[in-house]
Amino acid sequence: LCYICGKDFFSTSISIHEVQCAKKYEAQQALLPEGQRKPLPSRPDAGQGATLEERNKAAQEAYEEQVMVACPGCNRTFSGQDRMEI
Repeated sequence: LCYICGKDFFSTSISIHEVQCAKKYEAQQALLPEGQRKPLPSRPDAGQGATLEERNKAAQEAYEEQVMVACPGCNRTFSGQDRMEI
């Protein structure tokens, strides 16, 4: 699971994806007004010897905490500030 976009990837391709996803995330953030920009999420540390399930859980938690944005009206979460604007 990618900690930046929240999508599933095979363990062989996730490291390649993360590099491209980080570039895309930073490019998308650069388009937002300065007050709405968020820093690149930090990679979660699942620890040495963590299972795939443990790494995916850590990535999911990082994605939810660092990327998802809660609506102040209903508290529903969205993948970005731009998704909440009508």
